Amino acid sequence: MPFSKKLVFLFILSALFGCGRKEADDSVGVAVVPTFFKLPAGGEVQLSADVFGTLDKGVIWQINGPGSINPATGLYRSDPNFDSNRPTATIQAVSQDDPSAIGFAAITMTSSSKSSSDPAVPVGSRSLVMGGYTVRAGQTIDLNGDSLLDMVSVSRSENLAVVFLGVGNGLFRKQAEIPLGDPSGVTVGDFVNSEAFIADLAIGSRDERAVKIISGEAGSPHVAFPVTVTTHLLPGGVAPSALAAGQFHGDVASRNSDLVVGTEEGSIILFLQDRSTNQFSPQPSIAVGGKVTQMVTADFNGDELLDLAVLREEAGDVLVFLGDGAGAFSGPVAVPFSSPPTSLAVGDLNGDSIIDMAAAHQASSQVSTSSGTGDGTFLPAVYLSVDFPPGAIVVEDFNLDRINETPTRPGNPMLDIAVTLPSLREILVLFGDGTGKFIGKFNHSTGATTPLTLISGFFLTGGFQSPQGFQSVSLVYLSETEDKFHLLNNISF
Repeated sequence: MPFSKKLVFLFILSALFGCGRKEADDSVGVAVVPTFFKLPAGGEVQLSADVFGTLDKGVIWQINGPGSINPATGLYRSDPNFDSNRPTATIQAVSQDDPSAIGFAAITMTSSSKSSSDPAVPVGSRSLVMGGYTVRAGQTIDLNGDSLLDMVSVSRSENLAVVFLGVGNGLFRKQAEIPLGDPSGVTVGDFVNSEAFIADLAIGSRDERAVKIISGEAGSPHVAFPVTVTTHLLPGGVAPSALAAGQFHGDVASRNSDLVVGTEEGSIILFLQDRSTNQFSPQPSIAVGGKVTQMVTADFNGDELLDLAVLREEAGDVLVFLGDGAGAFSGPVAVPFSSPPTSLAVGDLNGDSIIDMAAAHQASSQVSTSSGTGDGTFLPAVYLSVDFPPGAIVVEDFNLDRINETPTRPGNPMLDIAVTLPSLREILVLFGDGTGKFIGKFNHSTGATTPLTLISGFFLTGGFQSPQGFQSVSLVYLSETEDKFHLLNNISF
């Protein structure tokens, strides 16, 4: 063989058999994702490792602290019982190529607990809403002006709405019963436009083809809530099926005093409030092609003006109407799904400061996420299968973690998704990593109770950041069999 060909042959052998060989001065590193995570007792999270500087032969997962981890896959499971003396587990990902190369992560346990409402809700209650909301400054607006969130339940079979005033620490007192003719749809806003920041109720009545406005009133949660009702008939004799409140005209920094009514006949009607007289002016109805079952307000296109997402019975898409800030909508933009969405929630799921969608799909036993693009449109939905058909869905930072703030990325909460699984009698929480992926979960058994409506909020005294030094968030679900509501509280110290 000529000498030049021998050199080529030796070069090829060297490339084949020397590739991936780690020299003494090569550095090997391991990075674990996520490096820090909060997890309720009994939850699980999937960790991953990136090995660099060599051929990735994988890692062996090790743990020091509470819980267990699969040494091959990195699936961590926390202890079912919270131990305040051992709240944190240290995870190590050890490179199989170089055992001195180790990646680290820390997982801190949070304490979850269940509490129940002492006062019963009316028999046949199928709807539960939070009697208040939080404005941009962080102030809580509630029905009696004490900065404690309240609750309202609605029973169609009893033709009744009940007001439960919050007294703190997740406790409530039943302080008003409001008779209604076939109630449908409830929302909270500043519909009376009083000088004090106090929330009011709007409840639809199918029998009367009207919306009832119940004025909020400052006072103690330990005394009866005074009920003052104003009736607004719907044009054309249509029946209300869903309600939403927001700021759809005038000063965008003003209160949530406009009202949107979705109808059984397949339309939406925007009622604009005259700030000086508190009178509502109905705008021309907009056909949406089916009975409206839910409406969600948010700024979907980043212009600081409120928009509207409309869910319709058995429809295969969600309609997004973009508000112009002057009491009119453009669109709609249709957001399609492979299976009809049955419940809808919104929030920034991937940390880009653009509102995204999360939807429950009963027929396909799936949960979907649709990333917003910032112009009112959405990327194709990504689907996650769940064990049983999901019911209600909410978006919330249930495990109380946040993205670290950087010059290009805001320090937003890493939002999670929670759904009811009525046939399984469970609440399922899917934990987000802040990039749109869901890497952990937590299953809460509701026992003999079938969970219905699901809402979230800061109900324990002190709210999100309490003077006692803890953070807290609660998921509230209505019990179909016990005629009461329950709070699933998560606390991080």
